[in-house]
Amino acid sequence: MASNPVESLQEEATCSVCLEYFTEPVTLESGHNFCQVCISQCWEGSDTAASYPQCRETVQQGNLGTTSSWQTW
Repeated sequence: MASNPVESLQEEATCSVCLEYFTEPVTLESGHNFCQVCISQCWEGSDTAASYPQCRETVQQGNLGTTSSWQTW
């Protein structure tokens, strides 16, 4: 956990997949934020189920949504 406001802001703006500042950030149904490219690559090739990279909650393929259902910033 960040000990000061600057560190906290840096953590909030960092993708947990690539560990860089967000590029084209999206918010998924899980409430977690990722770069659009990162989450697309994580779920690439999933035919039945995938999991959210941060919480590992399993989501069925039909519930993954499309980029149009993701909230962008």
